[in-house]
Amino acid sequence: GKSVLDYGCGSSILAMVARKLGAHDVTGVDIDEQAIASARLPTARPRRALDFYVPDDFVASKHGDERFDIVVANILSSPLKLMAPMLSGRVADGGSLILSGVLARQADEVAAAYAPFIKLGVWAELDGWVALHGQLGAAHAPEPRASIGDSK
Repeated sequence: GKSVLDYGCGSSILAMVARKLGAHDVTGVDIDEQAIASARLPTARPRRALDFYVPDDFVASKHGDERFDIVVANILSSPLKLMAPMLSGRVADGGSLILSGVLARQADEVAAAYAPFIKLGVWAELDGWVALHGQLGAAHAPEPRASIGDSK
């Protein structure tokens, strides 16, 4: 299993899916303390290898200097652009960065913000929103995935 950082985890939906798909170590970070409290609630899902933090606590945690095999962030484009150095710096060598919450018309400017660190390309598009994906150390952005459908 791979290590996953879900930055902007909210109530932990992506983190739970990552764990269910076999990630061995999943860490979620969000600025919303209520979202983190919700993510930490005990439920029927297995809690091992799921850690949740607000940003300051994350930096001070055992994960403070960690780089992850997969970093995901479902955040709007403006904050994603501002966080480009930090999020890119959390990706392990050969690891993947996946960004969503980006309008299709903003994809190029988000990719440009990350270009000094990692080459991103549109991975999928649906209803005017895109997911961007890149692999640290790759010379080019990956090819887009097959279409995930048209909402028409």
